[in-house]
Amino acid sequence: MRAWILVLAGCVLSSARAEDYVLENDLVRWTVSADGQSKSLVEKSTGRPWGQPCPAALVKKAGKWHAASSVTRQGDLWRAVFGDSGVAADYRIAARPRYFLVELAEIRGEGIEELCFVRLDAAIQGNYGGWLNVKWNEQFAVAVLGLSDRVNTFGPPGWALVYPEFGMKGQKAVLVAAPKAQLLAVIQEVERDEKLPSPKIAGRWAKTSSDVRRGYLFTDLTEANADETIRYAKLGEFGYVMTYDGTWSASLGSYPINLKNFPKGEESVKAVLDKCHAAGLKVGMHMS
Repeated sequence: MRAWILVLAGCVLSSARAEDYVLENDLVRWTVSADGQSKSLVEKSTGRPWGQPCPAALVKKAGKWHAASSVTRQGDLWRAVFGDSGVAADYRIAARPRYFLVELAEIRGEGIEELCFVRLDAAIQGNYGGWLNVKWNEQFAVAVLGLSDRVNTFGPPGWALVYPEFGMKGQKAVLVAAPKAQLLAVIQEVERDEKLPSPKIAGRWAKTSSDVRRGYLFTDLTEANADETIRYAKLGEFGYVMTYDGTWSASLGSYPINLKNFPKGEESVKAVLDKCHAAGLKVGMHMS
């Protein structure tokens, strides 16, 4: 059975009316209209609406945003057309039990500057977290998460953006819409299902580890000042030392070791880490 089939056990795709497409999983019902609107997002157990109408996708050309103007289904693909921009995009959408997986299967058109290939405007007041692109209140949470470093979800809430210079075709994002109490569990599920990094600290998932809530000393840790840094960290009763990206690496992106501060490269880094660990300190490597 193909991975992208849209009728799964417990995950049903249906047509509510001729102009609406309804994607449904165990938690929510997401409605997209034929005129390109992300129309609604309804929690199934309570009937509460957690989404408000907005364009389901947008494309930027010559500095101007063009909203999706139509959505049609063609076999296992969904096609979005962006008004008079000359741009169209094909999608594969899979309803997982507690989230939706969206893949940009194909993109047609010239002059694209940015493509927001997933958009959902959550009807939630209260809190917004940029790193996870999540809005939440005490009852519910909605997040749009990119599945690679080519998908930018750090920006307007509920947007997943791709760019032609980094590659657009095949990029993926997930829409998580869940009761607040389930949010972290669903994110961990996404990490596992989609083969994403899912770091642990002492055997416990990092996002729920008490260690990540401890104080840390953010400083220019080097091989030369390691002993002094450890002394200050112990005086301040810190559990961690965090070293700046420009201190341990020579440049961003590929992050080669900064040989000015760690003359023997990885060997020097390991020696410093071992020294900190022996002193009972954990070490973080800052990345921008």
